[in-house]
Amino acid sequence: MFSKLAGGLAEKIDPSISVQTKCDSVETTNLKEYNSVNQHTCNPTKFAEKRKGLSVLLPELPTRDSVAESIAFLKLHKLYYPLASVVGMMLLYVVYRPAFLVLSFIVLGVVSRIHQRFLRGISIGFETIIFGMAIVGRLYGPWPAVLIGFIALPISVVYTEEDVKWMPVALAGMVLTGFLAGTLPVMNILMLGIVLTLVYDVATCSVYLFVFRSRIFTTGLFAASHIMFNYFLFSYFGETVLSMLA
Repeated sequence: MFSKLAGGLAEKIDPSISVQTKCDSVETTNLKEYNSVNQHTCNPTKFAEKRKGLSVLLPELPTRDSVAESIAFLKLHKLYYPLASVVGMMLLYVVYRPAFLVLSFIVLGVVSRIHQRFLRGISIGFETIIFGMAIVGRLYGPWPAVLIGFIALPISVVYTEEDVKWMPVALAGMVLTGFLAGTLPVMNILMLGIVLTLVYDVATCSVYLFVFRSRIFTTGLFAASHIMFNYFLFSYFGETVLSMLA
């Protein structure tokens, strides 16, 4: 109240004071609007849209520090190498599909023989190496199929800590089987899988029995389980996998 009376009294004494006060008020208002607009435009994460009066958040690009922190987090929780492997496999699938399939069946073949690490003196024929060789041999010829058996078998033998004296014979059988997978006449995938399994078992088990004098029960158990497992694998998944990858 007193400020209004003082303002009115001052206006009566000198009218220029009122004009100056109004100008100060206008300048103050303009300064506030300018600061508001300047605050939005100077902030790199916001965009002021004057027509609608909205502020839209813009996505921030990852900085070098944020990328380094993400990599450190992945390494700390042991996720760096699995993630890098998945990304590498995806890139390999896009760049060169045959190499992707060969590598995938090598990994699958090694993993399928992990159970041998816990079986001492007994060999069970549960493995997917011949399955991978049959699929790849049908699609890309004998040499990619040979590569699957030639790499997957030694890696799995080393991991499962099996007796390496058996490996040369098994490796030779894998090379023969992979070569036949890409050169045999065209037949359905089930028939191809059974033929390859029989060729491998006859070739390797004969050497085991007559050269290394292995036990008949152990050799027979491997051959029987190998044939049954591959029959199941090729009959239920052979055509599906082949049609998906063709």
